[in-house]
Order: sequence, then C-alpha cells, then structure tokens
Amino acid sequence: MPERHSFSRIACKEVSMYSVLIVDDEKIIRDDVYGLLSMEESMELDLSQGSCGAEALKIMEQRKIDIMIVDINMPQMSGLELYDIIRERWPYCKIIFLTGYADFDYVYKVHKHARYVLKAVEDEKLLEALRESIEEIEQDLLLEQATSLQQER
Repeated sequence: MPERHSFSRIACKEVSMYSVLIVDDEKIIRDDVYGLLSMEESMELDLSQGSCGAEALKIMEQRKIDIMIVDINMPQMSGLELYDIIRERWPYCKIIFLTGYADFDYVYKVHKHARYVLKAVEDEKLLEALRESIEEIEQDLLLEQATSLQQER
C-alpha cells in the first residue's frame, strides 16, 4: 500500500516549494498548463505531468504531490474517479478540476472540497485556484503544528 502523506512528515521544516501534478489526456492542455505555471514567478512549483488516471496514481506512489490539476473527462478513469482514490489515499492533496463544460453543478454537489476551472477561461482563474490551494495547504500545516504543540504540553 502506498505511503499516506501527511503534514507531520514535513511539519518541522518550512514548505516553500509545492509539487503540482497536471493530469489531462490532451497533451496540448497539459503543455499549456505546464507552460503557464512554469512562468509563474510568485510561486515555487515543482511541476510534473500525467496523461491518465493510472499514470497519475503511479506518480503519486513514487513522490509526494501537494496539488493535482486534473481533467474531469478522461478515458479509462475519469478525473472524478481519480479524485475519490486520491481523497482516500492522500487526503492532504488538493485537487483542481479542469473541465470543458460550464455546467458542473452536478459535480460540485458530490465533490465540494475541490476547485473547478473551465479550460476555456483566462489563465488567471487557474492561477487563483492554485494560490487558494497553496494557502489551504499552509493553513493546514499551521493547524497541525499548533495541534502538535498543544499535545506536547
């Protein structure tokens, strides 16, 4: 069984680089997102790519991923199916769904803990979702550190 990553593993050091996995069956989309994020200087990101859910899981078993940007509609394993596996095995990983469909209320009702970005919208929406995910990771880390300190007393 793959290791379950938690913040306690990294709570003793300050996190400044975030690992981001981009998962989409369309290479042009992966490359566009990769290009956008690699030019973003305000965030230190370690970027990697996967072309399908199975490849994403293989990458996650080999290394810690903080944030996954994943297409909802992929063959073999949808982004929603991948999300369910990620939530179970790596609950601290943040998810940003990419979708080509504007009406994703049905998805939101089931997956309220993820962010959603339309593929066709401006780049700033994706960057905003990524910044929010990083802020959430930092808040979770601070909460875990505070809880750990309280337990030591």
